[in-house]
Amino acid sequence: MRPESTDTTDKLDTLTEEALAAWEPIEPPANFAASVMAAASDDDASIPIPGADPLLGSPSRGSRWGVRGLLLGVAVAAVAAATGAALLFGGDPKPTVEPDDRVSQLDSGTPNAGPTIPKGGAGGDFEPTPLPADLDDRIDGYVNSHGRLYGEVFRFHGTIIVARDGDVVYRRSYGDAVRSSEGEAIPHRPDTRHRIGTLTQQITATAIMMLVERGALGLDDPLRKHLPDYPEEGREITIRQLLDHSSGIPSFTDEHTHSEWRAEPHTTAALLARFSAQPLEFKPGAEFDPSNSGYAVLGAVIEAVTGATYDEFVQREIFGPLAMERSTVGEPPARAIQADGYLFSEDEQLLRFHRAHLDLSSFGAAGNIVTTADDLSRWALALFEGRVLEDETLDLMLKSTNEEGYALGWIPEREFGQDVVSHPGGTEGINAAIRYYRGDRTLILAIANNDVIDARAVVEEIGQITHGRSPTPPIEREEVDVDTERFHLYGGHYTLTPESRAELGRFFEPEEVERISEAHVIANPETGRVTFSVPGHGSKWMHGLDRDTFFFKDAAATVATFHFRPTTRDATGSGSSSGGSSSGGPNEAGDSPASALHLRQGPLDIRLARSEGGDLLPPVLPSL
Repeated sequence: MRPESTDTTDKLDTLTEEALAAWEPIEPPANFAASVMAAASDDDASIPIPGADPLLGSPSRGSRWGVRGLLLGVAVAAVAAATGAALLFGGDPKPTVEPDDRVSQLDSGTPNAGPTIPKGGAGGDFEPTPLPADLDDRIDGYVNSHGRLYGEVFRFHGTIIVARDGDVVYRRSYGDAVRSSEGEAIPHRPDTRHRIGTLTQQITATAIMMLVERGALGLDDPLRKHLPDYPEEGREITIRQLLDHSSGIPSFTDEHTHSEWRAEPHTTAALLARFSAQPLEFKPGAEFDPSNSGYAVLGAVIEAVTGATYDEFVQREIFGPLAMERSTVGEPPARAIQADGYLFSEDEQLLRFHRAHLDLSSFGAAGNIVTTADDLSRWALALFEGRVLEDETLDLMLKSTNEEGYALGWIPEREFGQDVVSHPGGTEGINAAIRYYRGDRTLILAIANNDVIDARAVVEEIGQITHGRSPTPPIEREEVDVDTERFHLYGGHYTLTPESRAELGRFFEPEEVERISEAHVIANPETGRVTFSVPGHGSKWMHGLDRDTFFFKDAAATVATFHFRPTTRDATGSGSSSGGSSSGGPNEAGDSPASALHLRQGPLDIRLARSEGGDLLPPVLPSL
């Protein structure tokens, strides 16, 4: 969040705001720790929240999401492989375009006419910032800055839509939605279907608020009123607590067994049975902890109140009236073209995630919608401009409900002197984000079919462009050749220093810190590669930046520097390792292994000391 986007001056109060900015609901971002720790260390710091690997991170102390690779955005290639992912261009059938998909396609970066969206709602008295005359060129320049040094894998593949005051002013697609083993591809276009994962939850929240507005239920109704058979411990949870993630229901996606059953079809009742009998994590209303389970329960409430299935209600009340013709609850028709999702591997390749390994019904109303950028823009504009809910209901939905600053399904902020609401969402290989400026009625939407570039960063930076500012381009570093003769100095086992462990412990539960308390550096002269690996959570390729300094090709622009104990020489000229303080420089003798590894993600410092046989050696770290 940029400095002008918040009025708070209290350092600790900003931590939750940074967490929300870093939040990706189904699987939160790897660099969450960086944003929180940076906020704690600098009252006035402007902390960018870039993209991240989707299987890592934690949004708040005590969260059951866990940090799973908190330190460095460690990619979990093994997860993708285990679910049957294949390398891009690796054996997939040649894609075909069926008759219902024969619409004018977009070449990369080529504009096309936007959907017809009637105006509605009130703009208020806010004086909007005029859109730049060269808006298209500015957005294209920002989007094309991705991958300028790192190559095709790091480019944006997806669609971006910008609307002002109900009119679509930018609608452009980039890259490929589907690639085949023969190298042929179906390009992205604004009507390409995507699974949107947890962005489903904002549609679910809207459906609930429609029922509240009609008097069919109340925000403070307990679950027992609408789901009388819900287990006793959760019967007093309110609709409001489900919406604002304060219910205490453990998220089913956190359970280690989820990967074992998520490919199975589920009814709403079968899905709730997976988690409803589990103990609550905290007293309802006492804490904020995002839970996909809570939104699955809201789907059951919709069905109980309306007598219709979630699918039937959403189709009848939202998709139909808004002409969202390419939107479905569950998978679209079998012959319809749909974007594949691609996961970033530890070899820095894109792995195709096979949709058959995840049945959308196993997410219920927390993540079971397939839609397009066009349809999402229709829905978002209709919602924010008052054509779905009355103004009073909409304001209630978008107003923060708790100390953490979360609303009823949305993240409210302040930027450029106006209220802003936003939310990210996604699922394996797909990520999307919506951002709406309520004062000047500016909508920005991005959806991509890989997890390399975070759609949150895209909509935030395009928000800068639409308000006359310059975006922050992604950091891409020049790589230098690594000296393989020094590889034997790097490899080994490293553990968090007591100081770093204590600092992380300020924000995370001990078991969460423990998960990322050790790492291995594997240096292979034959391949010329140095790898940073968190046991059980994946690996990252370390690219040469300078002598003993490496960088990761991650959105957090992580830099890793090896440090050495200084050497002293006796009268004979032989070197010995001193146990004294470190000068912070490299070991010129080149014969003693690195004593420490210093990791930097922006203003965040993480220190690890070399450990022999699992025992932590006294760290000798530089004074920085």
